[in-house]
Amino acid sequence: MRVRRLARRAAMSWPVIAATVLLAGGVLIFGILGRPSPGTTSDTFWNSLWVNGTFQTYPDAGLAVDASDVVVVGRFASVDKGRTANAAPELGPDGLLSFAKVRVKVEVVLAGSYTPNADGTLGLELFLPEASALEVMVANTPGERTLLFLRASPSGGNDAYALLNPEALVRDLPGSQTVSWAEEPWLLALGRLPFDSVVDSVRAES
Repeated sequence: MRVRRLARRAAMSWPVIAATVLLAGGVLIFGILGRPSPGTTSDTFWNSLWVNGTFQTYPDAGLAVDASDVVVVGRFASVDKGRTANAAPELGPDGLLSFAKVRVKVEVVLAGSYTPNADGTLGLELFLPEASALEVMVANTPGERTLLFLRASPSGGNDAYALLNPEALVRDLPGSQTVSWAEEPWLLALGRLPFDSVVDSVRAES
């Protein structure tokens, strides 16, 4: 396991929005939102959540599985406004951090287990770099199957989970199946496989 800093992408014409976020892995991230690049609906969704900062990375799929509380394949059922956390009370409103709450309809559990919502879905928390990101997410909610490496969210309740790190997912899409900023070699290699082969490969690590 190592720590990597996300490189800032070139297309950064939106005003810079900075925040401090504590991810499930306990890594402090300084979030900056950049303009989503043109692409699929799924790309628009994930690019609206991009942050610039440091986070824990894992050298292979096996260690990522070991670090996760649960690894699932599912589809996003809905996206709603989630909780707000007061990370820096001395800053007043500027110290508030907002999250989206995604209900994931789980199709396969590849490793670990999770506490479901009352309707059987998995609750996924995603940090909102700015308030307008929620509107973008709702309008561009992905419909494809997605493999998610997750850890229990430290502050979101017993039914809330967070991504192991910002790139810890693989999507069932033609072409590149990882998020646009993914750089981990093992994750990029997975993203070039047919999605069912991705699932089999990750399952073999559990």
